[in-house]
Amino acid sequence: MSHRFGPLAAEALKRRRGSGQALLWLAQRVTGWGRVYAVEALCRHGARGSRWWLLRYACDGDFLNGYFAGQVATAAHLHEAITGSDVDDDLVDHTAGC
Repeated sequence: MSHRFGPLAAEALKRRRGSGQALLWLAQRVTGWGRVYAVEALCRHGARGSRWWLLRYACDGDFLNGYFAGQVATAAHLHEAITGSDVDDDLVDHTAGC
């Protein structure tokens, strides 16, 4: 059902005050196409507050991650996260596996 209602839920949550937290909540709980819509909306409207989650959990190995992997990398400033002076080795390992 998330392929049908996912875009509607993501759109509705984007309009709420504190939309970043609401979209993050949704993205953590939905799968399939619903996750695609939630993560895309999170990249557009709540990336600053959810950067840590985007970098570590947005790409979970599902083939649908290809629809938003580039958006996640851009919105979460992946390049800075893996080339900065304080690099998280687990993040680098996760990035290499996606």
